[in-house]
Amino acid sequence: MEPPVPLSEVEALLGRLHLGDEGKLGHRESKKATQVHALLGHVGALLNKASRRRELQLVDAAAGRGHVAAALAALLLPAMALRGHVLACEWDPRRVDRAVARMAECGIGGVEVVATPVAELILDQPPDLVVGLHACGTASDDVIELVIHSGAARLALVPCCHPRRPDLLSRSDLPVQGECADRVTSATLDALRVLRLEAARFRVDTTALGAAAVTGRDLVILARQSGSRARAERAKEALARWGKGGAAERGRT
Repeated sequence: MEPPVPLSEVEALLGRLHLGDEGKLGHRESKKATQVHALLGHVGALLNKASRRRELQLVDAAAGRGHVAAALAALLLPAMALRGHVLACEWDPRRVDRAVARMAECGIGGVEVVATPVAELILDQPPDLVVGLHACGTASDDVIELVIHSGAARLALVPCCHPRRPDLLSRSDLPVQGECADRVTSATLDALRVLRLEAARFRVDTTALGAAAVTGRDLVILARQSGSRARAERAKEALARWGKGGAAERGRT
């Protein structure tokens, strides 16, 4: 999916956020710019038919240092002639303080950054979009819960750092270990996440982020409201066969 924003603009934005100018990014920041740029392509497709008559409500539920939130507000929304407010959620107060300071210094408006775990985030209204780039471990499941219970219209989620789940591996009945075991566990967890969304009447697609060259965590879960009732029922049945309903993917009993 070709993003509506050039990579050079994303690199320039991250350069200002990190360096105070448009100097050359370090290796880590350059990788992040590539990932953010790829994510903007998927988000742009999700927002293609969004209303232009009102201000959209967007949530960056894995904000970190504010890269995605800043790119949404300063680059993607203007490029698509959309108006919106971005709420960036980050649990680490130090990152929040830095993100707020740097965005103010760079003149980036339309972003509110809050210091809270995503599992504790309370929204005043259903957001038009929730995004999460590399939401680590069970944070991805917290993002999905937020989407379902807030009535969000759309989701773009890139999971990361899947937790070890030997119970899921044993249920697969595959005698694998090492890296292969990690991949089977990751795929199982992500499949359960898709089923959880489908059971909540979301239409779900999965695809590659488009930045596989710079990260091994490149699966994107894309979801929109108004999935079919029949698919929702099949998803509920599949989750029930795991014996834990929607809790299986969260590692809870």
